[in-house]
Amino acid sequence: MMKQEIYRILCRKILWLAVLVATAFSLYYELTSLWQDMAIHDGEIYRGWECNNYNRRITKEFAGPLTEETIREIWEKYGEPVNNYGYSNRYEDLVQSAGQEGYDNYCNTFVARKFAEKIEKEDGTVSFILPEDLSGSRYLDGSYTFGYAGGYWSYWDCYLIAFVMVSIVVIIGVSPTFSEDYAFRTADIILPTAKGRFRAWWTRTGASFLFASAYYWFMSGITFVQCYLLYGPDGLSVSCGLTYFPYFMGQDSDPIWKALLILHLGGWFSILALVLQIQAISSGCKSSFGSLLWSLAAFLGPIAVIRVVLDNLPYSGLVRWLKYFGYSMPFSFAGMYLQAPPSGKQIVVTLALATVALTGVLGAKGWCRHQVKN
Repeated sequence: MMKQEIYRILCRKILWLAVLVATAFSLYYELTSLWQDMAIHDGEIYRGWECNNYNRRITKEFAGPLTEETIREIWEKYGEPVNNYGYSNRYEDLVQSAGQEGYDNYCNTFVARKFAEKIEKEDGTVSFILPEDLSGSRYLDGSYTFGYAGGYWSYWDCYLIAFVMVSIVVIIGVSPTFSEDYAFRTADIILPTAKGRFRAWWTRTGASFLFASAYYWFMSGITFVQCYLLYGPDGLSVSCGLTYFPYFMGQDSDPIWKALLILHLGGWFSILALVLQIQAISSGCKSSFGSLLWSLAAFLGPIAVIRVVLDNLPYSGLVRWLKYFGYSMPFSFAGMYLQAPPSGKQIVVTLALATVALTGVLGAKGWCRHQVKN
């Protein structure tokens, strides 16, 4: 019976079209991030793969625990970034910056972002000055590890795109689970049988979990392996706080590999929670199209309400708890769990588990108590 339910999901042509489009789009987005990389070395411009290899090579000299000595060595050797740390990637602007016979690479742009003072001149140009006293920086307490993070800087963006694509595919594949039976009246045949109620719900839930998990880990694997092959293993040991990776500030000296593990496991939990939400909606919808639309609304609605409505309201206890509830939904759970303090993590996890339990009960109840009409 499990094989039949899996086949039922996989036999839809629209699902395979969605898989093809989602996978291709995710791969394209991840590859374009590499070709946007640029570096300048004594008037020579490096882009894409050459830029990646150049940055990996020069960063090895400074890799390890981040110290003030490391920062000053980088600044003394390369100076301020001549392109204002990637201010423009247009070829004409790069040629103009390269004409200054300076450097613009991973190392000195990192120092400019994290430690240098930005000065805007009257003519509109920007320069950077490294302060004489860096003792106030929390990144120099000895717990942070520096290295070439490369594409791990933008890993969160690539992962989010892949996660959204996976979620859309899962919604397309799972949303007809029960509503299709109502539309074609097959529920009238299935439900009166001895194993047509709870056993059918449980089997379909298991099949949906297997499908969603397989596709999620396939896409997650592609995202990670592609980043690993393009940028190497060096970035996995770099501290999260030295990149743009979303992580709780109080613990952002943790290495990126730990954040990636938490992120991917949190995303898997979110996908399984999304499956139960979809099934709860499908068990109450009479048409597959309606189930699809409501499932998309349930997935995107919470974050849309937060950004459009709650972020523009005066801060209050009610608004705070509504945001917690929205952030505990599948779209934003994994990222919010990474960024939240320990107390916030407990709240988000509790709300997420409560939602999982509620939607599971509603889905089972909606299907098992459906009344067959003669």
